[in-house]
Amino acid sequence: MNIENFNPIKYLEEKQIEYRTSGKNVTKNWLEINCPFCNDDPSFHCGISPQRLFNCHICGEKGDVVKLVKQIESCSWYIAKDIVEQFSEDITVGLKKDSIRYSSKIDRLNLPKISLSLPCLIHKNYLIKRNFDPDYLTKKYKLKFCYNIGEWKFRIIIPFFLDGKLITWTGLDVTGKAEIKYKHLANEKSVVPVKKILYNIDSIPQNSSMVVVEGVTDKWRIEKNCVATMGIQYTEEQVEMILKKNPKKVIVLFDSEPKAISMAYKLANQLSLFIKDVSVIELDDGDPCDLNIDKIKEIRDMI
Repeated sequence: MNIENFNPIKYLEEKQIEYRTSGKNVTKNWLEINCPFCNDDPSFHCGISPQRLFNCHICGEKGDVVKLVKQIESCSWYIAKDIVEQFSEDITVGLKKDSIRYSSKIDRLNLPKISLSLPCLIHKNYLIKRNFDPDYLTKKYKLKFCYNIGEWKFRIIIPFFLDGKLITWTGLDVTGKAEIKYKHLANEKSVVPVKKILYNIDSIPQNSSMVVVEGVTDKWRIEKNCVATMGIQYTEEQVEMILKKNPKKVIVLFDSEPKAISMAYKLANQLSLFIKDVSVIELDDGDPCDLNIDKIKEIRDMI
C-alpha cells in the first residue's frame, strides 16, 4: 500500500468532516482538521501533510493517515488500512502526490559539451583560495569546467544526481564578476529542477543524521551527511525529500545573515513536526564554507 495515493479531501468530504486548506496557521499544500486525538479541538490543529503524515499542534500526536483514519473510525488497523486503500487513486486532489518524478529527458541529459574534465588555472586558483583541493572535489563530485566560451564560461559545472542519474546541474562563477553566482540549468531542460532537489541527497543513508546547508561550497566543507537547498528559500519538494530519508536527527546550518537565520528556524520548526531531534546552528559571521577545521570537526561529531 502506498499511502501517498490516499486522497484525504475525498475521504473527509465523504465522511462530512470539516477541513481547511488555507487560512491562519495552514501550511501550503497541507490540510487542517480538528484533532480526533484531542479531547476538544475547536480550531483545526491537526495537519495532514503532502506525504500523508499528520501532526497535532496541541496534543503532539503524529503518524501516517492509517493511524489517523483508525482514530476517526474507531476501528482496527486492518480496517483503517482498507479504508485508506478505498480512497486511494493515481491522481490526488488538493495535495501533491509525488513531486519528484523522472521525465523522458533522463536518457539524453548531458553536461555541456564545451566543459572540460580537468580544471583550468582559473578554476584551480578559485578552489585553492577557498581552501579546497581541486583534484579531490573534481573526482568526488564529478565536476566539469568551462573556460572562456559559451553561456557557462568561467564556471564550475556541478552535476546533481538522483538515484545515480544526472537530473540537472548548476554553474558556479569563479571570476567574482558575474551577476549570478550560481547559474542553474533551465527548469524546462532539467529532469528535475535544481530547487526541487537537494544537492547530494543520494549520499544520505536512510534513517541517519543530516546537515542542511544553503550552498554547494557549504556542503563541500561539511561533507559528512550534508545536503544543500541552493539558497535560503527552500521548497516543499526539498522538505519532502528530507522527510523521505526519515532522518533521526537534522541540523540546519545557514549563513549568518539575519534573514538566513530566520529561514533556518522556519525550516527547523517545519521539520520538527515529524522529526524529534531538529536543531539550528547560528553562525556569528560568514557562512559554513568559512568555518575552520575545528568547528567542522565539531559539527561532524554531532552527526
